[in-house]
Amino acid sequence: MYLRSLWCLFNTIFHITVSGLPYLIVSILLMPFIEKIKIQKMLCYYESVYLKLILWSSGITIHVYNIEKIDRTKDYVYVCNHTSFLDIPVINSILPYWNAKICKQSLTYIPIFGWFIKLSGDICINRSNTKQSIEKINNAINDIKKNPRSILLFPEGTRSCDENLLPFKTGGIVLSIKTGLPILPIAICGCHDVFGRNINLFSKINTKKTISIIIGDPIDTKNLDVITDKYNLTEQVKDSIYNLKQSHNNLKNPYKISLSLKDCFISF
Repeated sequence: MYLRSLWCLFNTIFHITVSGLPYLIVSILLMPFIEKIKIQKMLCYYESVYLKLILWSSGITIHVYNIEKIDRTKDYVYVCNHTSFLDIPVINSILPYWNAKICKQSLTYIPIFGWFIKLSGDICINRSNTKQSIEKINNAINDIKKNPRSILLFPEGTRSCDENLLPFKTGGIVLSIKTGLPILPIAICGCHDVFGRNINLFSKINTKKTISIIIGDPIDTKNLDVITDKYNLTEQVKDSIYNLKQSHNNLKNPYKISLSLKDCFISF
């Protein structure tokens, strides 16, 4: 299992730094000739491929419950809990590749990886600067309305040390209210048991454990007010994800995902 873990980490580094760099350079060179939105879609597709390759490298199986609740013709604000490095590859395996992720601004300082984040249209938030965060959210709202797509966020803001939920931040919830996009709560169970909170060479991937994704009912955000409703809505979403996690052991007949190498290059 240690060899598989090392391979998974190598795969991550290789596709970000080696194969990702030429892709990034080509995108930058094409910018004067191609619409910004097409560059973003191209980079999002590449990001989807390498995230799935990470998942494929890990050799784990995913069980998805209520996958029919995702209407592929609609855009959502996907809201998920966060316990492991594997959460993002795992959730990426079932979502359309064209979406905007909300992430912390410090990630943009990582060479190559950070450049990808900036150019792919992800929403980078500076947690220590409220004024700047509000400005970024307002800019994102205008961009989402101009170029409709879903939003993916982990409102805990960081990975928890166990399966318990951390307090939810309101920034992403404000974004959903202002865009009018419905919130789709999603619970991810088991990632912590498979790989744990942190990335290090001494962790091993436990492929005997199964990761489960449980999709909840969409929560309508239309006609809600940011000032009066954001805190109640945040708690409603948190409660929904908590209840989905609690229901995990009683669910049956999952949709099973075990990616092949070919599957990594097929995106919604």
